[in-house]
Amino acid sequence: MKVVSRSNARLHTHTLIEESQFMKFSLPAGIIFTFAIVLLISSQEATAQFWKRDQPLVWSTPSRDAIQSAIDLNKLVLLYFETSHCTYCRKLERLTWADETVQKALSDSYVPLKVDVEQFEQLAVDLHVRSFPTVIVMTPQGKELSRTTGYIDAEKMQSKLVSTWKEHAQIAVR
Repeated sequence: MKVVSRSNARLHTHTLIEESQFMKFSLPAGIIFTFAIVLLISSQEATAQFWKRDQPLVWSTPSRDAIQSAIDLNKLVLLYFETSHCTYCRKLERLTWADETVQKALSDSYVPLKVDVEQFEQLAVDLHVRSFPTVIVMTPQGKELSRTTGYIDAEKMQSKLVSTWKEHAQIAVR
């Protein structure tokens, strides 16, 4: 047989009072809770739409044909190393690679290659890529000309692409 002490009775009474006070305020709290859930869901949908927008830039994957294309077109090779779980990679794709001035600089002077490190792990190891995103500009013959690690905004990327091309255009034709 269980004996209930006075302290347990007071605790039980206190719990009932708290529940009844909660019930008095449950309508406003319920409205606030519902509003918060609606905001959360709409925010998640907006974020999903933001990241799912199509990328207008067409990327190739690393291959002999892509390198031959750079040689034939007298262009430099741009290797963009990314992973599926990289937040700054998605930001780079959404804000930097989607920029018209960056796309023009790329299409004029580069063969852009997107390197999914999960598929091309050995290439990342060979080029000592340790963080993401990493952008490497190379000659078609494999000489590294520049390397950028981390997010870079469109204005800086466009400037870097143009200056790298101007500095090394003569190397690309050799």
